[in-house]
Amino acid sequence: MTYRHKQGGYWILAIVLAPVAASVALSLVAKIDTTTMVILFVALVLPIAMGVVFSSMSVVVDDTAVSWHFAWGVAKKRVPLETIVSAEVVKLPWYYGWGIRFTPRGTLYRVGGNAGVAIVTETKRVTVGSDDAKGLAAAIRDARAASHA
Repeated sequence: MTYRHKQGGYWILAIVLAPVAASVALSLVAKIDTTTMVILFVALVLPIAMGVVFSSMSVVVDDTAVSWHFAWGVAKKRVPLETIVSAEVVKLPWYYGWGIRFTPRGTLYRVGGNAGVAIVTETKRVTVGSDDAKGLAAAIRDARAASHA
């Protein structure tokens, strides 16, 4: 049994690309010199790259571990099933933000939505945001049960 899910947070791209498009359009209308254009381009590369990276997150639960990563395999994480004490659906407040966040309740990996699965081990707590939090939590519980059988 393997659970695979990819969540898109494509609105993140829209949020990042709207100011980029506006900046480029303004620079074309204002006839900005080449040096300023290069500076503008360099300043926009990082937000664009971050928008693309955090525009999706894939989660896999297999017979050995729960693993997840953002686009292009960025921030790949893995928690072995035998170390998991519990996996419960949690509601995520909007102010926790998106991307990788350090919250009062552990590290959060999130591309959108308001739910996730809190994965608790003996040494840490990590929350994986998901638009299929119930399905993810059930897959983790099922995989843990199967690995203990």
